[in-house]
Amino acid sequence: MGLENVINNIVDSKILDLHCAYIARVLSVNGTKAKVQPLDKIKQYGKEAKNRGVVLDVPIIQSAQYKIKKERLTFLTSLAPTSETRDFAILSPIEAGDLVVCICADRDISASVKGESAVPAAGSHSLSDSIIVGIL
Repeated sequence: MGLENVINNIVDSKILDLHCAYIARVLSVNGTKAKVQPLDKIKQYGKEAKNRGVVLDVPIIQSAQYKIKKERLTFLTSLAPTSETRDFAILSPIEAGDLVVCICADRDISASVKGESAVPAAGSHSLSDSIIVGIL
C-alpha cells in the first residue's frame, strides 16, 4: 500500500499542476497586460484548501481589452425641440475587479508574445503562460 499511495500522490500532484483554463479576478491592468487572481482554490489530499498565487503580466487579447455595455441615452435632436431615445454600445476598458476567462498555452509563451520563434522551456500548461481571452 505504501508505494501505491506514493504513486497516487505523484499523479494527483501532476494533475493539480495541469492548467487549461480558469476564471480570475483582475487585480490591476497595465496597458495590454494584467495581474490576475485565479478564483479556484487548490487542495491536496489531507490538507487545507488555499488560493492559487497571483499571476503577473498576463497578456490580454485585443477583443478582451474592452467591455461592451448597452446603454439607453436620451438626447435633443437638431430638427425640433424634441428628444430622442436610442440604445448605444458603450465601450469601457478592462479594469480591476472584472472577472475574466484565462487560458493556459500548451508551452511557454515568453518568446511568442514578442513575435519570436523559440524552443520552449520544459513544462506545459503553466499558469505563467496564461492569456486573457474574455470578460465575464
